[in-house]
Amino acid sequence: MLGLGVVLGLLLAARGVRAEEVRPRVVVLDVTVSGDAPRELKKSLVASLGGGLYAAGWAVVPPEKLKEALVTAPELSNCTTPTCLETLAVMLGDTRLFVRARITAAGAAYNIELELLTPTAGSGGAVARIEQG
Repeated sequence: MLGLGVVLGLLLAARGVRAEEVRPRVVVLDVTVSGDAPRELKKSLVASLGGGLYAAGWAVVPPEKLKEALVTAPELSNCTTPTCLETLAVMLGDTRLFVRARITAAGAAYNIELELLTPTAGSGGAVARIEQG
């Protein structure tokens, strides 16, 4: 028996719509880990963040695609303004949301800050900032 995802993918392909177009696209711009966290933490946090975004209905742009775009436009490396996010969004294929994460570790305590940014002019770039300690 075909899974629901496979059936949906076949139906969308038959209609000429790619499956990745169903979900809005999001890019994880940066994950910064500081404090006394183990080195492996960043890799697992990036995977968890990507999985969480996917579970929330977003198509996560692969980090390799972001790296390729920044090679051709290094001036966008620390981009957070709507103007440069808009340029980056076009380069990465109609991206609607950007995420930056900062994790500070002190022993077993972690402070996590997520910043959501949008390329939409007029919003000032930042959509939301979530902090959990």
